[in-house]
Amino acid sequence: MNRIFRLAVLPVTALSLLLAAPPSGPNTECIIAGRVLNELTGEPLENANAFLAGTTIGTSSGPRGEFVLRSILTGGQDLVISLVGYERRVVRLQLKAGDSTFVTMALIPQVLQAEQVQVEASEPKEWKRNVALFEKVLRGEGGFADQVRLLNPYVVDLKMRGTTLVGTTDSLLRIENPGLGYMMGVVIRRFEWDVRHDGGVWAVYVHFREIPGQSEQQHEEWLKHRRAAYDGSLRHFLWALARSRLSEQGFEMRTGKNISYSRGWKEINEDSLHLDRVPGTPLLTWTFPEWIRVDPGFSFSSPSYVHLVHEHALFDSSGVLVTPLALELGGTWARERIGNMLPTDYFPEPIP
Repeated sequence: MNRIFRLAVLPVTALSLLLAAPPSGPNTECIIAGRVLNELTGEPLENANAFLAGTTIGTSSGPRGEFVLRSILTGGQDLVISLVGYERRVVRLQLKAGDSTFVTMALIPQVLQAEQVQVEASEPKEWKRNVALFEKVLRGEGGFADQVRLLNPYVVDLKMRGTTLVGTTDSLLRIENPGLGYMMGVVIRRFEWDVRHDGGVWAVYVHFREIPGQSEQQHEEWLKHRRAAYDGSLRHFLWALARSRLSEQGFEMRTGKNISYSRGWKEINEDSLHLDRVPGTPLLTWTFPEWIRVDPGFSFSSPSYVHLVHEHALFDSSGVLVTPLALELGGTWARERIGNMLPTDYFPEPIP
């Protein structure tokens, strides 16, 4: 049976949830500087996490609450500020080449959720079961998912609402993926998973950091693994779609009315997909009426399925989806989650 879920990962817009969209290539460096303050007292907050969602760019605020982020790509970026005991803040920034931007982020104090998880967990066995299920859903399947480890699952507040597992946290969930060579700091924006039907929505802000202190041989191995995770992925598909190179990149497409039916899929080409460019931006809108089945002809991966649930989907010329909640996914792309996630500022070697 094909499992369907609403995509909510890679990418956050101010209204729809996910990561920022990077541009299509190299550009002049942008800088974001700022201060993090307690909104009630005006005092600076030290050790607040400041990062651009979905990228490797991030830092912590100093004793005066100040931070600086450098080497930033132009375009839309979501700046995430989080600190245990305070409400998370996310601000959408539009950056042009050479921009230097200063922002003041005031955080509102709140009750610490991590302590509540430990105090209220009157049923340790139930909490452990929920953690195991949460980890299984978040890491996904295939590729490098089986190597993913949650380092501090105790920061996640997990509750069952009927058959739906709901997860929240007010601090960074730290995840290690030695297969791809990344440490990840994850802020949960939304996690709702129907355990009976094995489907739902997960939305996260992620800061990536390469695992330090590794040999050159290990680094070369990671580069191979990252390229393997990229090839045939949704981002690779959208990159090829933006350039009218789907067939050249080995993608085969069929369309049908219902993912549940194995027959009745009609073969189509990229001319059947309606694309419009947003003037003055690297963004494109994609409109299509039915389910699309995508087979990566260059690999042995099982097919993926994608369906538009909003008027259109918006993505950038590097293949990063800006409106992920506009899509429903099935098949391989639905199963690939944190375990195969790459930073939005990851760019593979030039594709010939």
